[in-house]
Amino acid sequence: MKKSYLTAKDVMEITGVKKAKAYEIIRGLREKSFDGKEPWGNTYEAQYIGKKVIPVSIFIKAFPNAKAAIRSME
Repeated sequence: MKKSYLTAKDVMEITGVKKAKAYEIIRGLREKSFDGKEPWGNTYEAQYIGKKVIPVSIFIKAFPNAKAAIRSME
């Protein structure tokens, strides 16, 4: 099954960072604006999904080289 969202555990596995850094990455990506759009953390969807996940599409925009690692997790 294809993942829609990445958790801190997924970010740790993909990037090789520790848990605190994984949460820092998620927080940073939730606040970052891509393509002139509002940050994902401010969207209606983000309010109900939870603060400890990030959409795969947003993670790939920030870490394009992680695409293969995400694909191998699925």
